[in-house]
Amino acid sequence: MNYIKTWKEVILKPAEFFMKMPTSGGYADPLTFAAISYIISWLLSLLVFFSVLTMEDSGFSFSEFGRISMIVGVGLFLVFVSLLILSLIANLLYRALGGTGSYEGTVRFASYASAALVFLAVPYVVSVAVVYEMCLLIMGGMFVHNVSMRKSIIAVFLSFFLPSTIWTLAILFGFV
Repeated sequence: MNYIKTWKEVILKPAEFFMKMPTSGGYADPLTFAAISYIISWLLSLLVFFSVLTMEDSGFSFSEFGRISMIVGVGLFLVFVSLLILSLIANLLYRALGGTGSYEGTVRFASYASAALVFLAVPYVVSVAVVYEMCLLIMGGMFVHNVSMRKSIIAVFLSFFLPSTIWTLAILFGFV
């Protein structure tokens, strides 16, 4: 897998990429792509974090770098696990809406949609990156599950809204 070539295709020509993306063939390449995207996002976030701390003369010492790296690393792992869980939820929603794709296809397009995460560390671009990732997820879902844009929008938003609502209610009512 050529990460940079694939990343450019996903970001610059997403419809073309998702149309020709195989919906089967294993999880290795798409999950590797997502992992690389997460790591790049993490490294860029650390650079921005340290440059802001240095500019503000916060008294932060680089000896705390290990702790922060561990926290961010665990966070990345949790994001990676959530990719798999949200793909399962999205796949079930697509199926309920008449989609014909598979769980593997859902994991594949969700993994490649993580290309937009690279921009999360860039100040003032975070919201654009999140919106673009949503657009990539919607587009990927349309092609993989053979559904309309409306159904894909519903599936993508519900796959994020339902789990966050459940967690919020669980926390509010003391189940967690």
